[in-house]
Amino acid sequence: EISARSAEELRRLDARTAEDLRRLRMALAAMMGATIVVTGLLVWWLFRRLVLGHLRKAVSRAGDIAQGVLESQDDEAYPRDEMGQLLVAMHDMNERLRSVVGEVRHAADTIGGVASDIAQGNTDIQQRTAQQTFTLHDTAATRRL
Repeated sequence: EISARSAEELRRLDARTAEDLRRLRMALAAMMGATIVVTGLLVWWLFRRLVLGHLRKAVSRAGDIAQGVLESQDDEAYPRDEMGQLLVAMHDMNERLRSVVGEVRHAADTIGGVASDIAQGNTDIQQRTAQQTFTLHDTAATRRL
């Protein structure tokens, strides 16, 4: 009878241990799932902040350049990764474009000034030629008389 009771008690303990082990496995699986979800959200957030933020900045800068907005933003700090290298290259391109546009404007102003001087010179020559033609006609008319 004692061994039957002991066997029954062992079966109950074994069943309770199996149930506790099942619950422990379920709890561990839930914790692992939660850890995976939290890690995934953290990676997504970091990706959006670090990569997409800089990518949006590069797209914005390219759009500004395409629209002809060449103002410099020298106070920006760039990351040291490939995206930072892209932003630095775009900054350098922007600065070079500003320089080229300035040179073109200066050349256009110079050409405009020279063209104005040439036009004034042509007007002066035209007036002197007209004056000399009038004088020549006047002289010729006087000699005929």
